Amino acid sequence: MKCDDLGDSGPKVWDRTWGSRQEIGLDLNTRVIFKNLSREISFRGKSILELCSGSGRLSYLALRSGADRVTLVDFSEEALRLARNLFRGMREVEFIKADILNLSLPEKYDLVFSSGGVEHFKGKELSNAVGAHVKHSNGSVAIVVPSDLYFNRRRSVDPKNRELYGYWRPIPSGEMKALLEGQGVHVRTLRMFHVTYSITLPRILQLARIEPVLYTLLEPLLASRFGGLLIAVGEV
Repeated sequence: MKCDDLGDSGPKVWDRTWGSRQEIGLDLNTRVIFKNLSREISFRGKSILELCSGSGRLSYLALRSGADRVTLVDFSEEALRLARNLFRGMREVEFIKADILNLSLPEKYDLVFSSGGVEHFKGKELSNAVGAHVKHSNGSVAIVVPSDLYFNRRRSVDPKNRELYGYWRPIPSGEMKALLEGQGVHVRTLRMFHVTYSITLPRILQLARIEPVLYTLLEPLLASRFGGLLIAVGEV
C-alpha cells in the first residue's frame, strides 16, 4: 500500500497498533457490525473468507453462528497473533498472512467479506481491493466501511487517528455501489447503520434532546441518515 503525507496503512502501522494489545474482546462495535451482517447474510453452513481480518472477531462470531469454516487473511503478524489466541482450541479455521492485493487462493468461498479494510486503499488500489473480494467468491460479497459523514471525515484526518490506523477515508454509498458493480456484483443491500460509531450516544441525545427510550425507537430511522458505518452486500 502506498504512503501519503498523512501516513500509510502498511504492516508496520498495524503491527504497532495490534502489538500494543495482549488480548482482544468482543466489543460493542464488533457486535453491532456482526448483527447487521447477520441481517443480510446467513453464515450457517458457509465457507467464509475474511479479508483484512485484523483480530478475526467477526469470523469468530461467524463460526460460532454455524459457519462451516473460516479463513482469515491479514498482512499484520500481530493481528494474526491476536486472532490465533481468540480461536484457540477451535477447529475449521485457517490463518493466512498476505496482502489482499497480491492474494491468490486455490478455492473460492460462499462468502467473502471485510470490515474496516478497503477504506485504507485509494485510487486503483481501492478498486483492486474490492476486486479481491469478488475474485475469491462464488456467492456473496459483503463490505463494511465508514460512511461519508462529517464526523468520519474529521476523524480520518486527525493526526492521532492516522498514527493508529494509517491512511483511510470514508466512502460514499454511491462510490461503493459503483466499485462493486464495476466488478460485476449485483448489489442488493446498501445502507448506513450504527449511529454511535462516530459520535457517542450521550452526545447524540444532547444534540437531539430526546430520551433514551425514544432514541431506541428512532434509531433505525436515524441510522439510515446518520449511521457511521456503511454496509454493502451483493452477489457475484
